[in-house]
Amino acid sequence: MQKAAIKKMEVQDSKEFFAELKVLTHVHHLNLVRLIGYCVEGSLFVVYEYIENGNLSQHLRGSGETTCPLYAQYGDVSPKLDVFAFGVVLYELISAKEAIVKANDSSAESRGLIALFDDVLNQPDPGEDLRKLVDPRLGEDYPLDSVRKVAQLAKACTHENPQARPSMRSIVVALMTLSSSTEDWDVGSFYENKALVNLMSGR
Repeated sequence: MQKAAIKKMEVQDSKEFFAELKVLTHVHHLNLVRLIGYCVEGSLFVVYEYIENGNLSQHLRGSGETTCPLYAQYGDVSPKLDVFAFGVVLYELISAKEAIVKANDSSAESRGLIALFDDVLNQPDPGEDLRKLVDPRLGEDYPLDSVRKVAQLAKACTHENPQARPSMRSIVVALMTLSSSTEDWDVGSFYENKALVNLMSGR
């Protein structure tokens, strides 16, 4: 007997439903959950393979709920869309917050995680405000400078202009550089090095 995960959607979410089906029937990837089937009867149901170890949301927040990936909104996938999504995941890893952050339990007001980090990273000295966004379970047991650098990378990944976002190859190099070096590193200086950018772009 095969275990399955079932996502229930309302009829008004049909655009997202069909976009998700379109993507999952055409894209097969090791890191993308596999579509088993779907059902339209009263409500809309998508049947996925069951992920034994749970998803990122469960690990970060103990919650099974996940937030409307961009491919589900637009019905398309691309490397630059993947980069955007990876940037959001970096922000989630730093903060353990959902991509859309509710102001409080009694308020309908909400803000995107990207906007929260943008407000902080655009400050001349984001130090203390950045600490307020870091997962409180970490206490003080982390190097703030490293958090700032990862947040800057996430900011580059979530740039409004898809063409201004780095390639995944560049992101890997940036993260490797960050993890193996104590020298100053920032996204700006990384992109000013044209030779390195060309190398990572395969040119």
